[in-house]
Amino acid sequence: MYSQGKEENTRIIYAKASCIFVPIGCPTVRLNWARFEEKLGRTSIARDIYVAILDQAPGHQETLISLANIERRHEGNDAAVRLLDDYIERSDNHIGGILAAEQVRILWQCKGSVDEARKVFQEKHERFGDSPDFWLKYLAFEIAQPFTDEEEAHSRVKAVYESAHRLSPEGSKGLAQHYMEFLMNRGGKDAAEEYMQLDRDLNGYVSSAKSAAPSQSQKRKGQPHNTANKRQRK
Repeated sequence: MYSQGKEENTRIIYAKASCIFVPIGCPTVRLNWARFEEKLGRTSIARDIYVAILDQAPGHQETLISLANIERRHEGNDAAVRLLDDYIERSDNHIGGILAAEQVRILWQCKGSVDEARKVFQEKHERFGDSPDFWLKYLAFEIAQPFTDEEEAHSRVKAVYESAHRLSPEGSKGLAQHYMEFLMNRGGKDAAEEYMQLDRDLNGYVSSAKSAAPSQSQKRKGQPHNTANKRQRK
C-alpha cells in the first residue's frame, strides 16, 4: 500500500496492527512501523515507537540497537554512544555486553576511530568479564586490525584472550576456538605449537600409537576364534 503512495493508510494499518492485533511481545511490526516513519522524515515518532517497545521489553536487543542507530543517523556517532551508555547502565551483563560491543562498532566502523573503540573495551572489560558476546567482539576487533609487526599483533590478540578468565567453560571454549583460528590464519612460526597446546587443553589428547594398539580385551576376544581354527586344521 505504501508503494501506491497511500502513506496515511499505511500508517493507520501499522498503528492498528501494533495497538490492537499484535502483542507487544512480538515487536517486529512495531520495528517496521518505526522504520516507515523514519523514511518519511518523522524521526521523533520513530524514536517514540522504539521507546514504547522498550518500556514493555527493556532488554529487547534489536530495538535497543535500532534506537541507537536512528540516533547515530540523525544526531551523530557520539550521540549514539551516549545513548547506549544510558541503556548499558540499566541493563544486565548479557545485554550490556552486547550494547558495549555496539558502541565499539559505531566508533570503529562509522566514526573511524580505532583508539576510541579500543578504549571502550579496555574501560568496560572488568564489568563484562562474564559476557561471551563482549569478549568475542573484543577478540574479533583486535584480530581485524591491520598490522606490520607480527609479534606485536600476536601479543595484543593473545592479551585479550588471556584476560577473559571469568567466562563459563562453554564461553571460554568458544573464545578459544576463535583464537586458535587466528593462530592458524595469521600467526607466526610458533603458532602451531601454541595451537596444539590449546587443542590438548580444550579437547584432551590421546596418543595415536596408544590408540592404535589393540587392547587386552580385543586380544582375548580373538583367541577363541584362533583356537577353533587350529582345531579345524587338525
